[in-house]
Amino acid sequence: MRIARVTYKGAYHRVMNRGIEGKNIFADDREKTSLGIRMDKI
Repeated sequence: MRIARVTYKGAYHRVMNRGIEGKNIFADDREKTSLGIRMDKI
């Protein structure tokens, strides 16, 4: 089990490319693109 990371307001975290047990985290490319667009606005 991983140790919880230290977090605070404004902290940067790496976005993982896999979900739990290596499963996909996006249902399709549209969801992936939508996240990218929203992240660009931050």
